[in-house]
Amino acid sequence: MIQLTILGSRDLRGVDGQVVLSVLSRPQRLTLFSYLVLTASGAFKHRDHLVRLFWPDSDPVRGRASLRTALSGLRKSLGPGILSTRGDDEVGVVESAVRCDALEFEAALGREELEIAWGLYSGPLLEGIAVPDTPELTRWLDDERARLEREAVKAAVGLCERSEAQGAVPEAVDWAREALSLDPLSDAGSRRLMRLMAGAGDRDGALRYYEDFSARLWEELDLEPAAETTALAEAIRLASSAPAFGSFGAGSVTGTGTATEAGEVSDASPEQFSNLVGSPAAPSSPWSRLAIVAALLAALVVGAGLSGALQADRVMNEGERVILADFSDATGEGIGDAVTEALRIDLLESSFLDLVEPVDIAPTLALMNVDAGAALTPKRAREVALRDGITAVVEGEVVAAGSGYLITATLRGAEDGRSLASFRVTADGPGAVVASIDELSGDLRERSGESLRHIRAGQPLAQATTSSLEALRLYTAATQALYQQVDNQESARLLKQAIAHDSAFAMAWRLLGVTLGPIDPIGRGEATANAFRFRDRLQGVERHLVEATYHTNVVIDHQKAIEAYGNRTEDRPRRSKGPEQPCRSVPDRPQRPGTR
Repeated sequence: MIQLTILGSRDLRGVDGQVVLSVLSRPQRLTLFSYLVLTASGAFKHRDHLVRLFWPDSDPVRGRASLRTALSGLRKSLGPGILSTRGDDEVGVVESAVRCDALEFEAALGREELEIAWGLYSGPLLEGIAVPDTPELTRWLDDERARLEREAVKAAVGLCERSEAQGAVPEAVDWAREALSLDPLSDAGSRRLMRLMAGAGDRDGALRYYEDFSARLWEELDLEPAAETTALAEAIRLASSAPAFGSFGAGSVTGTGTATEAGEVSDASPEQFSNLVGSPAAPSSPWSRLAIVAALLAALVVGAGLSGALQADRVMNEGERVILADFSDATGEGIGDAVTEALRIDLLESSFLDLVEPVDIAPTLALMNVDAGAALTPKRAREVALRDGITAVVEGEVVAAGSGYLITATLRGAEDGRSLASFRVTADGPGAVVASIDELSGDLRERSGESLRHIRAGQPLAQATTSSLEALRLYTAATQALYQQVDNQESARLLKQAIAHDSAFAMAWRLLGVTLGPIDPIGRGEATANAFRFRDRLQGVERHLVEATYHTNVVIDHQKAIEAYGNRTEDRPRRSKGPEQPCRSVPDRPQRPGTR
């Protein structure tokens, strides 16, 4: 059997166990064989496809001749029974005849044998290999390198979470560092390591890491850490300066939300806690609110947290999206905001649960005519979830109960709004808030995963500006009727219903004009004119599209139509290359600020 090693170091051994230098010494030939192995899966590759990848500047005849020469050289070097053909135009690899470390790495991941997978990943795919003047091949190689590295990071994170769930915190810290060795500028990875270090009692080390990470980001990218990372560092710093809190050991929680003895937590009495957070008699104190936030965050620093339990229980699907609404606060002490942020930070640590962050829903809020800084109420959060195809919403409330607090949370399916699970904990006073949040988080993580397993997110609605959710539903159905079913009559019917819900729905008027074009030219003009009349409600791409349609179909001004279409292209938002935006830019800053 042939043994191909292409992760980190490169090696190729023939069936006799000898190094095949005739292939290893030729980058293009080694890359061709590696490509055939990695993309095999029982499939053959057309020769013309391989020519386009490896000899894009050659004419078809010369390209095919170059491919024949390369394949002939591989057959001579590797021996019979390795390459296979189907007809005259397709070539492939006999999968059972080749062992490849990259394929074994992915197979181990599929079996969830994370330690084996991590041991197989020795570095980037075909490290140092470049085939000049092959742009499509280079893109494929870059994409595969990035994908496999992400998988390796996920393996290290999985091992970290597994160790943490088993109480092996030192091992979890080691695995967190391994993940960062591949992705050293990751905010999420840095938060994970800081949380673990602080939970293990090394708060000074966690803060030193934060400062090093911050300096490295600034030096390499002129960026600062994400707000969540900075908030975690501040929480650790506040916890370090508060001896009344002890070491924040992992305590258990009684039904009333009072922490029982666990390590050094037993040294912190409610009275001592009150000395830090302020007396309940002075709830408006800014220091009181800040200290409560710090206490909540510090409580979430220890233990597996919400995301760890979901991972351990294996009850949630990878990539499930959830939105967290702002907890309402009837105490006047800012505790609702603290609870929201504490739960948000815990959920953000998840490597498999996708918590939708505020910055990601700002465009949807704009389409709803809602300011991005407005409170994300439960009703508003659910509408965002429906528009964007998010599975569920977590909402909650904090109310005063005598000298203490009552904290409730509900998990609702976005599609129908039904309650999937509800939780309630009590805190006898400020000193018990931390334990109460621990209990709430524990209940939420235990039951929410089981509930979410039985529901699925709906399809995202169309992206269009309207304050009416029902109008947007009808508009979405109309676009499907028009573009998928090619049913102009049904599309027009649905659009008229949408307009009945929102008479100033400019994009619905515009689409109605498009729909009526083949069947009612006069109606098309009236609908397009109405869209133009309501264009001031729109911004960017939508507005330019309405203007372009109006100048094309109503006033027949081709020059203005061309200008509008040009503006639409310029205003189209550019998507990021990856799913995560871990850092925020710091423009026009000549030098990094001083040490925090």
